Amino acid sequence: MKISGKVALVTGGASGIGKAVSLKLLENGAKKFVAILDLDAESGQKAVSEFSEKFGADRVKYIKCDVTQENQLKGKFNYTWRK
Repeated sequence: MKISGKVALVTGGASGIGKAVSLKLLENGAKKFVAILDLDAESGQKAVSEFSEKFGADRVKYIKCDVTQENQLKGKFNYTWRK
């Protein structure tokens, strides 16, 4: 899968499997940025700090989102798409 120069949106990306996926995307060249969507703001900010240190602050963003709410998820997707 070619991810170079792409934006990746990872739901549940602040911890567990989602965080591991976010890390792999960054390691494998998601050059634009990885958006971590998660309801837990504290974990989200912690993941961003950790990844920013290694990959640069411009490569990872935290977006608070309850992915069980379809309208919220669509809104955050559209927001990320415009970036």
